[in-house]
Amino acid sequence: MNILVVNDTHFGSKYAIVTEDKIQNSYQEWGYQQFLDVVERCKKIGIDLIVPIGDLVDGYASKDSTMQWTTDVHAQAECAIEMLKKFMNPHTKVIGVGGSGYHWGKGTGFDGDRMVIEALGGEYNKNHFYLETSHGIIQFTHVGKNIKTEIETLQKNNGELDFKVKMLVNGHLHRYSAYYVGNVQVIHCPCWQYPTDFMQGKGVAPIVDIGCVLIQLDEFGIIGHTPFKYPIPLKVIKKMSGWEVINDDELKEKDKRDWNRLALLSKVSPNSIQKAKRIERQILTIPSLPPSPAIKPREMEKQKNLILPPLPPSPTIMRK
Repeated sequence: MNILVVNDTHFGSKYAIVTEDKIQNSYQEWGYQQFLDVVERCKKIGIDLIVPIGDLVDGYASKDSTMQWTTDVHAQAECAIEMLKKFMNPHTKVIGVGGSGYHWGKGTGFDGDRMVIEALGGEYNKNHFYLETSHGIIQFTHVGKNIKTEIETLQKNNGELDFKVKMLVNGHLHRYSAYYVGNVQVIHCPCWQYPTDFMQGKGVAPIVDIGCVLIQLDEFGIIGHTPFKYPIPLKVIKKMSGWEVINDDELKEKDKRDWNRLALLSKVSPNSIQKAKRIERQILTIPSLPPSPAIKPREMEKQKNLILPPLPPSPTIMRK
């Protein structure tokens, strides 16, 4: 059984992979070729199960629309569907989970991860998916910052529940690693997004792990996994440094889009948001005194050597 785990594709982001017709920068051009390389490798062995585990789309991006090639979440989902279909054959099944609420659309009525998974004919569970195999239970989840708590809960459940989880597969961290906690193997999967300015501002290293993970089970229940990892070339990193320059007109248009989106989510009128922004940007200045007249060097020397005439002596006071 061949299981391909795909996560953190962030379709919609300018820093993530896209379909060939939407390529805008050097990372997308390079990343698209690596994605096709995985597709070719998977075609040779045949994929029985595709498991998307979150952050398939980038979402509304209410914080900063300049990070996206489109803020249309349906267009993002369509791009994800088109790309993930490349892995499928007539016998491929799909299961998956949701990612971070900010990306899939929490509170908006839109669920990008669910839309993509179900459009591929798959079964969706929001937080966890427990896959029964001949090896035991594989738990798929997106997780996040609470991976330690998640593992502790898993270990506790293994002692209290009838079923035992043998492998925990996660996304979110954008880096690959694999290790054991007791008798449970934990796998963190790589991603398909170049580090954004936001990520690097949070302390994420400029180099992330690009790719995905293949999990294989044989007829005897022996399990193994292979990371498909692609190091980002230095020439791509150099080209991605400041590749996008926003002029004043584009910045105004970006602010307008962000205000409208923020107004939609907060139910406050765009005019009120703009007014608040203008007040926030006002700079209070204190009137300054006129500058002192400049003194030429020679005049300064004269002043240094100037000898003041002595004052007349104080009058003597005679005592009677």
